[in-house]
Amino acid sequence: LCGQCYSFCTLLGMNLLTATPASVGNATVFATLLSGYAVKRGSLNKSGGMAAWGVGWVAWIAGGWHTAALLAFFFGSTFMTKVGKKTKATREEGYGGAKGRNAWQVAANGGVGTVAALAWLITHNERFLYAHLISYAAAAGDTWASELGILSTSQPRLVLGGRLVPHGTNGGITPMGTLASALGGLSVGCASALFSPLKASTPSILLLATGAGLVGSFLDSALGQVFEYSGWHPVADMVTNTAGPHAQHISGLGYLSNDTVNVLACVLTTTGLTLLVA
Repeated sequence: LCGQCYSFCTLLGMNLLTATPASVGNATVFATLLSGYAVKRGSLNKSGGMAAWGVGWVAWIAGGWHTAALLAFFFGSTFMTKVGKKTKATREEGYGGAKGRNAWQVAANGGVGTVAALAWLITHNERFLYAHLISYAAAAGDTWASELGILSTSQPRLVLGGRLVPHGTNGGITPMGTLASALGGLSVGCASALFSPLKASTPSILLLATGAGLVGSFLDSALGQVFEYSGWHPVADMVTNTAGPHAQHISGLGYLSNDTVNVLACVLTTTGLTLLVA
C-alpha cells in the first residue's frame, strides 16, 4: 500500500511539473478568487476557505470539464442555501448558526471530485472524467434537495418505510425535494457538457448527471434515516439532531454525523454509477 501511494504521488508530481507556468498561475488566481469570495460572503469559514482553495486549484489544472462542474455546484448550492432562510430557521435546528462551512464540510462535498480530478491528471483514464461529473452532480442533488425540500408545504415521508415525519427529519423526502435533487444534478451536467472531452452525447451526459443527483440524494436520505439521530424537541418546537432528555426520538441510531453521511453517499454514488457507465 505504501508503495502504491508513493507511485501515485510520484506520477502526480510528474504531471504537475509538466503544467505550464501560465496554467499554474491561472489556477492560483482562480482558487484564490473563488475561496476568497466564499469566505467574504460567509459561505465558508477560514478552514473551509483553505480547503476550497485546494479544490479549486486542482479543478483548474485538470481542465474546463472539472472547473465547470465545481462552479455549477458552488454557485448553485450557495444560492439554494440562501433561499427561504427565515422558514428554514423555524424548521431546522441550528440553521444559520454556524459561520460558514468548514474544511471537513468542503471535503464532504468536493473531496471525491478532487480525488477524481487528480486521478485524471495521472492516468488520463476517461473513467475518472465520469467519476468527477457524477460526484459533483450527486453533491448538488443532495444539497438542492435538502435546501429546497425543507421549504415544501407537503409533509415529508421517510425514504425507507414512508412514515410521515416533521420537516427537518433526516431521511425525510418530499416531491419538491426529489425534483430539486434532479435539477441540482442537471445543473452540473449542463455546465460540464459545455466543456465535455467525452465521446458521449450531450443528452447522455445530462441524463447521467440528473440520475446522479437523484441517486446521491436518495442514498444520503437512506443513510441519514438509519445512522443520523432525529428527534422532536417540544420546547424548541422543531426537529433536533442531538439526543437529550427532552428529545422524543423519531428515527436514526445517531452513529454518524451529517458530513460523514454526505461523504458515504457521494462515494457510493460515484463508485456505483461510474462502474455502471464507464
